Amino acid sequence: MKKNIGKIILIASTLIVFCGLIAFVIIETVDGDKDEFRTGTVEMREYGAASKIPGRIDSIYFDEGDYVHEGDILVKLTTDEIDAKKDQAQGMVDAARGQMDMAYDGERPEKIDMALNGYLAAKSTFELAEKTYQRMEKVYKDSLISAQDFDGITQKYQSAREGMQAAKSQYDMAKAGARSEQKRMALGQYEAALSALREVETYCGESTIKAPVSGIVLKRYFDKGELVSKGFPAFSIVDTKDAWVELNLPESEMKYFKIGDKPLGFVHSMDKNIRFKAQNYSVLPDYANWRAKNEQGTFEIRSFTLKMIPCEKIKDLRPGMTVSFKLKTSK
Repeated sequence: MKKNIGKIILIASTLIVFCGLIAFVIIETVDGDKDEFRTGTVEMREYGAASKIPGRIDSIYFDEGDYVHEGDILVKLTTDEIDAKKDQAQGMVDAARGQMDMAYDGERPEKIDMALNGYLAAKSTFELAEKTYQRMEKVYKDSLISAQDFDGITQKYQSAREGMQAAKSQYDMAKAGARSEQKRMALGQYEAALSALREVETYCGESTIKAPVSGIVLKRYFDKGELVSKGFPAFSIVDTKDAWVELNLPESEMKYFKIGDKPLGFVHSMDKNIRFKAQNYSVLPDYANWRAKNEQGTFEIRSFTLKMIPCEKIKDLRPGMTVSFKLKTSK
């Protein structure tokens, strides 16, 4: 009887141990397939709206969070200094135009008439001196006057001739106007003045800061009345159509997200799943994310950034949102 009881106890103990082992294996198998998640952040292409000229902000038409279209005027700058420079440039153009007209049109009519009168008077004086010289030459040949007197007459004749020639040159110059070199110089000065005016007019057209792309105003860096520097962004705009998720993964987990895969990502702020496409990997630039993987061989695992592109346009997606992707591993 005691032997039978012992056998029964032994069998029962064996069954209990066996059932416990089976339960342990089942629990470990179920617990071994755990769903893990890797979380990334939403990034969007960011553009800066900057001014081409320095100036003071006169008006602001958009604020942070507003949606703007490409070409919308974001800010208007005061243009007092530019307007003054424009007036100066216009004055230089007018002066250069006057110089050029004078070079091409010649002297004033009054000055031409005066030169003509001078030439006619010199010509008349020469003609009289010429006739006197011709008469006195015959008299001198007949020895009726001395050589000294004839030399004086000859000198007056030559002087009258030179005076007439000089007056003729003055008259010709007055009619012809400036020399060709002077005309080219006047034309060059006029064109330079026009270029300076066009440059100032271009600056006047840059007195507004416009949106370079359509998107959402992420940040406004200035207030009304503040000075804006040339080339310094006054607004930061994100293009909502150019969005992606950056997911940092250790090298050992890259096998779970292959290029071209389209896993579901859970957007926490929107409480919905969205399908993304794995586009490309890029290695992180530093070694701070390396960690030991194999203690014996001191093998290192490096981290990579996976760029995930939404498979469809998502209206309410914003930079900085977190997106989780399921990563199923087996222990």
